[in-house]
Amino acid sequence: MRALFISEYGGPDVLIVRDIPAPAAGPGQVLVQVAVSDLVAAAGLVQGMTAHFLTTSIYPAQAGDWALVHAAAGGVGLLTHWSSTVVAW
Repeated sequence: MRALFISEYGGPDVLIVRDIPAPAAGPGQVLVQVAVSDLVAAAGLVQGMTAHFLTTSIYPAQAGDWALVHAAAGGVGLLTHWSSTVVAW
């Protein structure tokens, strides 16, 4: 099994891929297959933070405001969904 390790702060160069033994359930334990990796979950968190940042810090959106989002993807894509719940359009 391959795992991604981050041992220090930095860019992509600090990411280390290692082979590790596959996990095994011990007595009284259950092995659960993970459907979403930590990396995917972290990416989703960053996207959500981007949408939140854009609708609060960059421009505090308020009811009645209009927003034109061009080529929305990633965090900006979430902005289109987030805005509908944060601001009553």
